[in-house]
Amino acid sequence: MKKLLIILLLLLAGNIYCQKSDAWKVIGIYSSSIVLNAVGDGLNDSGQKTWGHLCNATSIGLLLTSPFVIDYNKSKWGYYLTSYVSLRIALFDYSYNLTRGLPLNYIGGTSTLLA
Repeated sequence: MKKLLIILLLLLAGNIYCQKSDAWKVIGIYSSSIVLNAVGDGLNDSGQKTWGHLCNATSIGLLLTSPFVIDYNKSKWGYYLTSYVSLRIALFDYSYNLTRGLPLNYIGGTSTLLA
C-alpha cells in the first residue's frame, strides 16, 4: 500500500511540476486521471473501498480541473479525444492488473468485447 501511495503522489507531483507546454499538460493530466481510475477500480475490486473511492474521486477531480490548467482550443477537440482514448487503451489495463497483483497481460472474462 505504501508503494501505491508513493506512485500516486509521484504522478501528481510530476503532473504539477513538469508542465511546460499544453501538450505535456494534456498528457500529464489525462495519464494521471486514467492511472488513478484504474488503481481505484483495482482497489475497489480488491475490497479496499475507501482507497478505491478516493482514487476514483481524484481521477474525476483532475478531469474537472483540467480546463483551469490547460488552455483548451475548441478547434482541436479531436486531438484531445484521441489523446484520452489512446492513453486509456495504453495505460488502464496495465495499471489495473498491477494494482490487483495480476499478470500484466491478463484479460478477464467479463469484457463485452470478448463475449
